[in-house]
Amino acid sequence: MKAQAESWATSGIPPEKVAEVVSRAIHASNPRTRYTAGRDSALLTRLVRILPDKLLDRMLRSQMKLQ
Repeated sequence: MKAQAESWATSGIPPEKVAEVVSRAIHASNPRTRYTAGRDSALLTRLVRILPDKLLDRMLRSQMKLQ
């Protein structure tokens, strides 16, 4: 898990992109409940809505190389 977290830290989206999303949320006159930063988080948000929990957990475990 530690190795996977380190990999994500080096291959993740730049902090500037996250800062842009945070700034947009702070300055929005009618802010949304949730914001996503990066393609992976947007995809995950959509998958959570449509996939059963067990299938989503299996996919996440596979991505984290836990299985």
